[in-house]
Amino acid sequence: MKEIRQLFIVLGIVLALLITPGSRLIAGQELQPGSIQWHPFEWHYGQNAFFETIPNRVMLGNFNIGGLPEVQPFIISLNNLFSFVYENAWEGMVFRNQDFARRTETVTRVGNIRERILRDTEFSINRAVVGTENLRIIPSENGNGVIRGVLGFGMFHRNGQILIIDNKGSRFANVEALPEEMEQAIDFVPMKVEMGYLVIPVTIGGRTVEMFFDGTTRPAVVFYHGRTFRQLASSRPAAEELLHTTLNDELLQLEGFEPQEDIFFQSLPLSKLDVYRSSERAPSGIRGRISQEQFSEYIMVFDYRNGRFGICKPDVLGK
Repeated sequence: MKEIRQLFIVLGIVLALLITPGSRLIAGQELQPGSIQWHPFEWHYGQNAFFETIPNRVMLGNFNIGGLPEVQPFIISLNNLFSFVYENAWEGMVFRNQDFARRTETVTRVGNIRERILRDTEFSINRAVVGTENLRIIPSENGNGVIRGVLGFGMFHRNGQILIIDNKGSRFANVEALPEEMEQAIDFVPMKVEMGYLVIPVTIGGRTVEMFFDGTTRPAVVFYHGRTFRQLASSRPAAEELLHTTLNDELLQLEGFEPQEDIFFQSLPLSKLDVYRSSERAPSGIRGRISQEQFSEYIMVFDYRNGRFGICKPDVLGK
């Protein structure tokens, strides 16, 4: 009897720990206050629209959409404010659940352009809700048959969330508050959205300048400002020319050069990428575009709630 009483005491302590306020149990994992629930993504490789010999990389996550049991692969885009779903994927959703048809409406844009919108679509992973988004329905020929659509960073921005991308660990998270160890380890800088891009400051040659954050992984830095470009570019030509999409959605073929200086974010050195010069007109003070590829060794924190951006080394989080 004594052993049985001891067993019940132990079980009671365990149960009390599980229901203690401030902790929660999700998908079998206990999360303490301020901890991060990570979601995995895969680097998906495909044809590169910018370079001939370098494969394009996108972050591909498997989501549950609106309660459907099958996972739906969506690109997680840091370069796009808006989200969309391919028409054939939408048709499959409607076939499985007529609620998707009821939440689809046609809207008229400027110039009498009509498009369909799937409203209030819930994205979740293992029953953990990532967010709710409106999806434009676009023609299926723009897809590749596997990917269902694109989840833009606008969902996190509009809802005032903190988006964390661990490039090396191939995982992401969205939280309302950062763990204390991350808050203390990161030097944040102001972040704003302009012309559909994020704007962040970086340091080149000891001088802090503002750059668009290019959410693609193309291995290139594009400068609008001639003096900054000449400061960073060497006389050694880059291996490839860059097919560059301008701010006005025009295509330019740009010659590039290997870099001769480092680019820093605060005191942290960024990956060295070839540099290219574009003659396009940019907003005042914006010197160019800096690629996600330059942050490939770091964890990136997009704090849309407080309008700030920061990076840290992966070892800040331990394992």
